[in-house]
Amino acid sequence: MTPRRRLLALAAAALLGACSEQLETPVECPALCPGGQPQLRDTSIVAQFQRDSSYVGYVERGEGVAMLVSNGMPAADARAVLRLNARPATVTVRDTARTYVVDSVRIQVGVTARDTAVRGIQLRAFRIPRTTTTLATFAEVTAADQPANLVATLPLADTLRRGTTSVTLSGPALAAMGIAPADSGIVALAFALAAPAPTGVSLAAPPIGGTLAPLVTWFVTANGVTDAALRSQLIPVSGALGWWVAAPGAAAPPGTLGVGGLPAQRAFIRFRLPPVIRDSATIVRATLELYPVRPITGLRNEPNTMDTRPIISDLGPKSPGVQGAVVATVLPTAGAATDTLRIEVFNFARFWLGTAGVPPVLALQMQGEGSTWTWPAFGSTVSGSPPRLRITYLRRFPFEQP
Repeated sequence: MTPRRRLLALAAAALLGACSEQLETPVECPALCPGGQPQLRDTSIVAQFQRDSSYVGYVERGEGVAMLVSNGMPAADARAVLRLNARPATVTVRDTARTYVVDSVRIQVGVTARDTAVRGIQLRAFRIPRTTTTLATFAEVTAADQPANLVATLPLADTLRRGTTSVTLSGPALAAMGIAPADSGIVALAFALAAPAPTGVSLAAPPIGGTLAPLVTWFVTANGVTDAALRSQLIPVSGALGWWVAAPGAAAPPGTLGVGGLPAQRAFIRFRLPPVIRDSATIVRATLELYPVRPITGLRNEPNTMDTRPIISDLGPKSPGVQGAVVATVLPTAGAATDTLRIEVFNFARFWLGTAGVPPVLALQMQGEGSTWTWPAFGSTVSGSPPRLRITYLRRFPFEQP
């Protein structure tokens, strides 16, 4: 039995099942039974012209949970940027502030996701101006990736999927982490990736990365302290801000519906339900169809999830979602989804029907906004194939007159 025939059979059974009983009142069931057959129909509703749009800025640089870094992988060519808190000019020993001499420094970062199929990965840490802000472009950050600015190379063990990696500098290598007086104790670093094949790594971002958040520890000797047990001191310096920048080609093409990225995008798709559906029909199936304008790519073995939800009222980019109503769709990460992406939204249909229903608008956003490798871009009503809502519904049953 085809799906359509199955739906028709279920609808007919629901409507006709009650007519098999004898009523206790003088009027028997045949007089009340509906005439004709259930009218199961399909329709395809295209998004309203120029009323589907993407808005940017839900998660800004420095607000994500991860910093992305890669070496030209299709999803994005990205560099991580880290600005540390200021290193204090003195250490306190027995209530006395002391200057110090730096003996060594350990740079530690935490990995939250990576493709373990690529081996021999290394992170290159290099200095960037401490005045670098979240407005810096990919070109500006990569311009500083010069041998003279290289601080250290951090190896990533082939078995490391989630955890920390570190490197300790001492002797002449300490010069790379020298802090000029004009920098007020602040160091800014960027991270690039070296690997034998295109790949990427997600690094925990400060300040919400927990135990995996970046940490730079300065091992120092306090001046003027004779007690050997107190002379050696540690100065841990955490990250003040962490973000990432990507090559321009990673963003969604103009005019399309972009989701994800940084600053994070969300897409809103508006439909207009015909009165015959909105006022008097029973929706038995509703499917959102999206048409990617490019392969959906991401970090291999690290799938990302896109949420689709209805909204309570249409307030543009600030439209609030219906609480508890969401469909989570795991997106492909290997570039296979060049065809139609279908998302079942039947559970949302009940919110749209009747004169008091919420607007038939669907909002799309990535889980883990601002920290994902997957940045889908879908066709819109002005570029590419527009989104569609395919609905199967039952019209009001034509009951016979008594």
